[in-house]
Amino acid sequence: MMHAGHTVTVESTDHTFRVYDGDELLTETGRTTTLPIARFKVRKPEPPRPLRR
Repeated sequence: MMHAGHTVTVESTDHTFRVYDGDELLTETGRTTTLPIARFKVRKPEPPRPLRR
């Protein structure tokens, strides 16, 4: 999935975020709070970090 530099639409409901590129739904994810959205930051996905022991 390649969307760098694209403008996407983020739809917020009480329990989820939905991200669209045009009419295509890219992802839907659960919200962690029901507080109003103050800002929305986007970063590229990172692989999980190894556990330290």
